[in-house]
Amino acid sequence: MLREELIFVGTCDIAGLVRGKGFPASELPARRKTGIGWTHTNLMQTCFGQIFDTPFGTGGDLMIVPDPSAEVHVDFRDDSAAEHFFLGDICHTDGSPWECCARAFLRRASTSLIEVSGLNLIAAFEQEFVYTRVEDLPGHAYSLSAFRRQGILGEMLTAAIRATSAKPDSFLAEYGPRQYEVTIAPDGQTALELALANPPDLALLDIQMPRLDGVALCRTLKSTPDTRFMPVIIVTAFDSDEEKIKAIDAGADDFITKPYNSIILLTRVRSLLKIKKLNDEIEARNTLLRKVLNRYVAEDVAEIILEDPDQQLQLGGETRMVTVIFADICGFTNYTERHPAPQVIDTLNKIFKPLSNVVFAYRGTFDKYT
Repeated sequence: MLREELIFVGTCDIAGLVRGKGFPASELPARRKTGIGWTHTNLMQTCFGQIFDTPFGTGGDLMIVPDPSAEVHVDFRDDSAAEHFFLGDICHTDGSPWECCARAFLRRASTSLIEVSGLNLIAAFEQEFVYTRVEDLPGHAYSLSAFRRQGILGEMLTAAIRATSAKPDSFLAEYGPRQYEVTIAPDGQTALELALANPPDLALLDIQMPRLDGVALCRTLKSTPDTRFMPVIIVTAFDSDEEKIKAIDAGADDFITKPYNSIILLTRVRSLLKIKKLNDEIEARNTLLRKVLNRYVAEDVAEIILEDPDQQLQLGGETRMVTVIFADICGFTNYTERHPAPQVIDTLNKIFKPLSNVVFAYRGTFDKYT
């Protein structure tokens, strides 16, 4: 049987489906640059099957350009076709972004979120779909009746999600006819790894998360030097004093109960980010001062000074017994006159290195070499 591998490139549309085209795998290098042909109306199908009236008509040319960071390739090793596809960006034929591309919408929304609140969205998941095997009863959205009619579908989806080590969050009979929604809770362990690898300016945590709950994640962040000053807001549906005490004891800077007012949340985020900025500026100054102090005093003395510079840098204060050593190299002047500069420097390094090791071993400091 003659076969040639095909690769699918598509994009998510308003119905929540990935639509696109396949092309020969041998053309991938070229398709990465040029994409594959598409039309505006192809993306206007609703989750109910029909195509809404659009301003685009059936004319016009677009391209779906594969995104290298959104590639999936699974070989099932059972002689069936491999699952090889890309998500892509919809562009005009000149390569410029199409204004109505869903991925472009998300990028603009993410940029606006950063500009308005300073928050950088790492990941979010919510899947909505139409289940055609249930009867459509208008007016039953969100109802127990609609929940019953889906039978065991919700249970099967929940089990499948949990089998992937993710934590199912909710299953909802949505507003549309036969429409359902499944959401996944954020993963605390993954959030911790991302935060430690690239510390964010602020963390917004839910208490209930798989693998590592929000309180434990907060405690770890606050006990890690690189993230201890990062503001943490705990968000939860529990409104008990016990939960608030747990969060505050873990080092949380604020506690918000769901459902929350988005304006209040953004106001608190801005306030904490201002405090974080001031802390960063103080820490930067302390880092510079620490480098200077460590040249002249022991590290523990430098830390005492930094705890209260106004008090510790005044004249007077505590008196301690110290040992001071002045060392001289006999005949050094004559030595420098008889040997080239590189050899003199090499000789000095051989002397200073063991001398420095002894001084540092006893937690001493150097003033200078002259």
